[in-house]
Amino acid sequence: MLLASTGLEALELVQANAEVACVLADLRMPGLGGPELLARVAQIRPHCRRAVVTGFPRVR
Repeated sequence: MLLASTGLEALELVQANAEVACVLADLRMPGLGGPELLARVAQIRPHCRRAVVTGFPRVR
């Protein structure tokens, strides 16, 4: 399991580790939000499963 503190760090981990098969992201992440992260992951790893969750039940 790989863990990242920011969206940009997560993207770097996906790019550096071809064996990544699944990415779980938060909607609101520092630097690069979950939806944008998952869109970029879809471009570089189209067969990678992607899911987004959030710890913030109310959207501003």
